Formats: sequence, C-alpha cells, structure tokens
Amino acid sequence: MGLFGGSSHSSSNSTQNTTTYNLASDGDNNGVMVGGTSNTVTLTDHDAVAQSMKLAQAAMDSAEESADNVMNYGQSALNTVQGGFNSNLQSLETIQARQTNTNAQQLNLLKSLAQSQSSGGGSDLLATVKEMMLFFGVLVAVVIIFVAWRMS
Repeated sequence: MGLFGGSSHSSSNSTQNTTTYNLASDGDNNGVMVGGTSNTVTLTDHDAVAQSMKLAQAAMDSAEESADNVMNYGQSALNTVQGGFNSNLQSLETIQARQTNTNAQQLNLLKSLAQSQSSGGGSDLLATVKEMMLFFGVLVAVVIIFVAWRMS
C-alpha cells in the first residue's frame, strides 16, 4: 500500500525509429543531390534545344528570303539600267542617221553651189534648159499622136 492508502499502477511503452542518411558529394554531380529510396529523377531542358533548332531554322529561312529579295532587287536594277542603255543607244543611232542624212543634203547643196559659182550660173541655166526641152519634147509627142489619131 502506498503512503496515502491508494494503489496505482502505470506502464509506459515507446518506440523510436531513427533513420540517418549521410549524403556526401564526391566528384562532378552538376549540383544535384538526391536522397531517399525509390526516387525518380527526370532531367529536362524544358524544350530549349528543340526551340533553339526552330529559331535557327527560322533565321536560316529569313536569311534565304533576304538573299532572294536582294538578288531580285539587283536583277531589277540591272534590267532598268540595261533598258535605259538600250533606249539611249537607239536614240543615238537615230540622231546619227539624221545627221548623216543632213550632212549628205548639205554636201549636195555645196556641190551645186560650187558648180553654179564656177560656171557663173551656167550650170543652173543648163539644168533649167534641160527641164524645158524635156517638157517641150513631151508636148510635141502628144500633139503628133493627137494629129495622127484625128487623121485616121
């Protein structure tokens, strides 16, 4: 019996499980440490490589399109210059032909003037006499034909 006349009984039961993991880093682990058992670790670039490949392809496509545009612009500029050159060349040919014709006419006039001057105007008179004789000859022929027709 106890001191104060009552009886008591107590019992205690406890269990403590302590698991200790010692994690140590040895070598190049890229800053990743995983503790525990049956863990699944997934490393991902979050699609960075695929996206960078798409970006590189887009850059190549853009560069190709830009190069095509530059080539087309250059070809257009060359065609414009060539068209202007051809037009200018044709204009020069036309001017040269007209000048040649004008020079020939002026040369003929100078020859005629020189002949007239050297003959004292006789070459002009001779040309006029030739034209009058031709006209008179045609007139006589027409009269003879008309008279012959009337007589028949």
